[in-house]
Amino acid sequence: MNFISNIFLWLLPLISIPLIIHLLNRRKIVQVDFGSIYFLESLKTDSMKRINILQWLLLAIRTFIILLIILMMSRPILKGYYPLMQVDPGSSMSIVVIDDSFSLNGSIDNESRLALINKKYNQVLDSFDEKSQICVISLSEGVLYDGINVNLPDLSRLISISNKNGELYKYVNIINEKFDDPIINKEIFIITDGQANLLTNLDKKKMADWTMYFVLIDELKSNLKINYAKVNNSIIIKDKIVDVEVEIENNGLNNVENSMVNIFINDVNVGLQNISIDAGKKKKVIFSTVFANYNDNIIKISLSEDDSNLDNDYYLNIYIPNKIKVLSIFNGLESTKYISNVIDVINKKNVIFDYDAIQYLDLSYANLKRYDVIVIHDYEAFEFHYNYFEEYLNSNNHLILFPEYDNDLSQLYGILEFEDGGEYVSLENNIYEKVNYLDFASYAKSSPSDVDNKDFMKIFKYIESPINSNSIASIGDLNSFWDKVYFSNSKIDVFFTAFHLDWNEFPLKGGFIQFIKELLYSNYNYYNYNKHIGEPHYLNINNSSIINEVEHLNPNGDIQYIPFNSGSFNVESIKNPGLHEFYNDSYLLQSLAVNIEPAELSSKLLTNKEINDLVGHDCYFFRYDDSVSASIINNRQGYELWRYLLWILCFMIIIEMLVSNGNRKA
Repeated sequence: MNFISNIFLWLLPLISIPLIIHLLNRRKIVQVDFGSIYFLESLKTDSMKRINILQWLLLAIRTFIILLIILMMSRPILKGYYPLMQVDPGSSMSIVVIDDSFSLNGSIDNESRLALINKKYNQVLDSFDEKSQICVISLSEGVLYDGINVNLPDLSRLISISNKNGELYKYVNIINEKFDDPIINKEIFIITDGQANLLTNLDKKKMADWTMYFVLIDELKSNLKINYAKVNNSIIIKDKIVDVEVEIENNGLNNVENSMVNIFINDVNVGLQNISIDAGKKKKVIFSTVFANYNDNIIKISLSEDDSNLDNDYYLNIYIPNKIKVLSIFNGLESTKYISNVIDVINKKNVIFDYDAIQYLDLSYANLKRYDVIVIHDYEAFEFHYNYFEEYLNSNNHLILFPEYDNDLSQLYGILEFEDGGEYVSLENNIYEKVNYLDFASYAKSSPSDVDNKDFMKIFKYIESPINSNSIASIGDLNSFWDKVYFSNSKIDVFFTAFHLDWNEFPLKGGFIQFIKELLYSNYNYYNYNKHIGEPHYLNINNSSIINEVEHLNPNGDIQYIPFNSGSFNVESIKNPGLHEFYNDSYLLQSLAVNIEPAELSSKLLTNKEINDLVGHDCYFFRYDDSVSASIINNRQGYELWRYLLWILCFMIIIEMLVSNGNRKA
């Protein structure tokens, strides 16, 4: 219990006044003459006891009445963590954090959740004194106001739901700067839906002395959302069947029955499925389709309308280049002949590969920049020019490595960070290792005899490299045949045997041509054509020196102009989900599919206990239908007891009057 006017507690000694008066009255003896006292003897014992009890009861009642009067003047507060704020609001700092992240979109009973946020924001403000120090923070825009409550402008027009991910940790240091030494009471009010990503990366120690309120906006009633969509196939080429996987979640309160999921490719509906999902559950949907076009293949996954339509669409751009520039780097030209022959065969039907070859000692970085795929036929060449290749890999490219005689893994160290070792192995006298056909089943268009052959192919020469988490296929049970490694946003395929008949039988297999074709196609720079909100984007444009400006067409129809700056065209931050297109003089340079950040789309809603655990201490929680302002005041200042004390005082005065009258009669 606390007291607002605790100075009146100094009057507590006054409760001794009735006792002092009682003791003084006992010293004042009055002598009354009686006649015969014979008949009084029989009444002496009972009457005197009764009189003494009534006197002591009156003494207690009068003492209690004075105590009640003093307590009423002191204004006692029950359960208030900071009742003195009524007296000195300047010693308190209140931070209002508005979660305006993407998950707050939608409506409940035809009222937008943005309107609900504004209502709760105003109710929180109603709990402050005019002189209170407050700071209003939006998770997407930062500090909106910092000052005295009486000067606070109307911020409702500045509060809107963004497409960003809401994370509180980014503002913890700013909040603690506001909570400097003179501030006694540190309050933070968070208006949110309670998604887990709000409280990621928080340092509990920095929030230990915060008094935290969570004003929780209600969940949507009927809503499905798309958490992600992806193409499951690692290698994608034109006219080959692929599987598009979509994860859909019911984040509403009601079960959803027979909702439609559509898939569009280049604005053509190519698939439809009906799904039913219980509340709080997820379901994966698979669409099998083909991409009939080179270049951009724009996928749009769409759900039926519900309480929040903005999370019903998901976009992908599967870019399949119509021509790929390939450069072979060799020490001896003989090592390139099988791959170059395959490219010649493929190009007879339709020229899709521009192929060149160069001796590695003649290589310059200017040669590398012009090619989509670099095939290195000697680890030594990689080691010799590793600075070139490191820079090349920073630009979303594809590197393929094959060994040569007497190579070892130490020559790959620097970028790939293989350990020393991995000696060259040459098997003779009909001794060989085996590679299982099943490791290549997705590539090979081979004869039935190949399928039945469990050995698939024999390996005669290879570089020892233990099987690891990056291994795609293995040589026997111990060594890797092929590792797939990612560096920055580029891909590196490392083979530990050369595609040459001196090394293995692979060039004789029916699936060899298809394998080489898909291998060269396997890096279509997915990252360069698919982004998330907030990520930067760098346009890779040929002949950029003759282009001064690029038009950026947003999904909402707005056009922005991007100047040529520091050698490239850069989009610092993409703000809207959907299809973004970049033009120069009405010529489409690139299409970009943009979606909400995965952490925002797939984050779960937390329970009160989970929030307390993440914050590190108990918090106050209010739901939408709670009387937020009154509840905050009661929690902050407590419940004043003087009204109840007044009722008790009145009752005690009546009792005192009755007892006093009975004492007089006695």
